[in-house]
Amino acid sequence: MAGKAFKPNKQGLDALQRELTKEMARRPIRVPIVAESSGVPRYIVRGQELAATAQTVYNGPVVINNGDGVQVAVNAENVQQVQSNARAVPDEFAELAEMLGAVLAGLPDQPLSEEDRELAEEGAREALEEMVRDEPRVPVIRRGAAAVRAALRSLVGAGAAGAADAVTASTEQWATGGIQALTQAIEQLG
Repeated sequence: MAGKAFKPNKQGLDALQRELTKEMARRPIRVPIVAESSGVPRYIVRGQELAATAQTVYNGPVVINNGDGVQVAVNAENVQQVQSNARAVPDEFAELAEMLGAVLAGLPDQPLSEEDRELAEEGAREALEEMVRDEPRVPVIRRGAAAVRAALRSLVGAGAAGAADAVTASTEQWATGGIQALTQAIEQLG
């Protein structure tokens, strides 16, 4: 064996490749792609980015498609991709947008149930998305902000009632302040 080099059987390899290609055509590989939100969309209010617009870091293959472009990173060790889709909120909604941003930024620290957290996040995002439309619909904005208020109400009085051990006086104060500020901002919409 020493001195004899290995020589692949090219005909055999070609035949194997043809057979594999046929088999793959009969049984295609399907890879489900799950879109993962990159966090809260970015909103600009009075020239400042809302605090709740966090940057998401992915460690692994990622496909991001917002309908306006695609970014793909596969088999790469050091890739940085950035998408900026910041949208300016009109001045008439600035106060409400700032309040919603503050609530979104504070939600992770609050002892909300998963249902209430989702209600608040979805309501805030719905209202913020509506604010940056070409023709914002005020009833949709009100409905989103009202959903956030409803979620915050679950924190008020919960500690005194013994419903939630994690609800502290500062949590109730934060929630009450948020409810009052949201109520004022909603009333200013007219």
